[in-house]
Amino acid sequence: MTTERAQGAPTGVDTRRPVPVDVWVDEPGGWQQWPEGGGPTDLQDGLPQDRGRTWVIAHDTAGLLSAARLMGSQQRTVEALNRHLPANGVRRTRLHPGGDKEVLLTLPTVEFLEATRDVETGWVTALLYDRTVLTVEEGGAHVLATAARQLKEEGPRADQVSHPVLAALLHTLITTAADVEDDVGEAVAATEREVFSSEPAGDMAKQVYDLKREITEARRAIMPVGTVLPELIERLTDAHPEHQRPQWLDRVEVAVDRIDQHLDQEDSLLSDMLNVHLSQVSVQQNEDMRRISAWAAIIAVPTFIAGVYGMNVQHIPTTDWRYGFAFSMALMAASAVVLWFIFRRSGWWGPPRPRSRPHLHRSRPPAAPPPS
Repeated sequence: MTTERAQGAPTGVDTRRPVPVDVWVDEPGGWQQWPEGGGPTDLQDGLPQDRGRTWVIAHDTAGLLSAARLMGSQQRTVEALNRHLPANGVRRTRLHPGGDKEVLLTLPTVEFLEATRDVETGWVTALLYDRTVLTVEEGGAHVLATAARQLKEEGPRADQVSHPVLAALLHTLITTAADVEDDVGEAVAATEREVFSSEPAGDMAKQVYDLKREITEARRAIMPVGTVLPELIERLTDAHPEHQRPQWLDRVEVAVDRIDQHLDQEDSLLSDMLNVHLSQVSVQQNEDMRRISAWAAIIAVPTFIAGVYGMNVQHIPTTDWRYGFAFSMALMAASAVVLWFIFRRSGWWGPPRPRSRPHLHRSRPPAAPPPS
């Protein structure tokens, strides 16, 4: 199989340093990995020649920069990559026009970690050439691997759409986001059960707030995709006037709107749950205060009686009586029992006792006379 250098040895590229990449080519029978044995290849050795469209997947951002230089990207595109891919830099969803027929595209990826209920975001950076796509992925969503497998499984059908690599990439990205939305919905349902359970585990307010924060992060990552897509298709169709607006773009835009609406509903439900939880906490605090007040009242009356009999004055009733001590103790105990019964009946101490409802005796209407 013949190969061609990716544009010789451009200035600024170390020809001694390997640039490992995964290469997929558009064969007559569908997309296949190149070389035939599979596995990474060194871009310094060149790309396959006399083939159809090619998809090059770099292993890291440094490899993306080296691959862009090796593939002969224009200086404007390389400078945009240098600004866009700094070490530990902040990524944003954006579409940046590079050189002639070159487009730099950055899209977010999302994944949901069930163990911690966290939404992790990553990034896919794609450099679109005329018949070649150069990509790299940051994060653990594995969008590129899934998209490559989708292209391979679809076979020749993948070529029936314009821009098959971009279509597979966006379809996989939206499918992954939809899975995250489903996982978030299950987490919200589990949180709802915890909020309304008799013995919630942990700090429910913190759990609800953390989940709302993750939903906000997912929406912040997904929503800009719908804004970038129309501009992307406009640039691609301008470069190829024979191409019309692809139908798969409409499906992607509808899916983005649907996912955002569902996440917004989940966020509203969490807000309602948080309000209900705070109301439950307030009611429980009122119940505790009522019980504390009932205890204070029960203790106050015997204390008052003991204080009266403890005054150092003469002629206190029952002080000279033989059974005076027993009478005072019985009086204190009886007052405590009466107060406990009153608080119990009014609901200040435990659940209120059900009160009997009067039975209403309804008079039956007179029977209709028999027909004559």
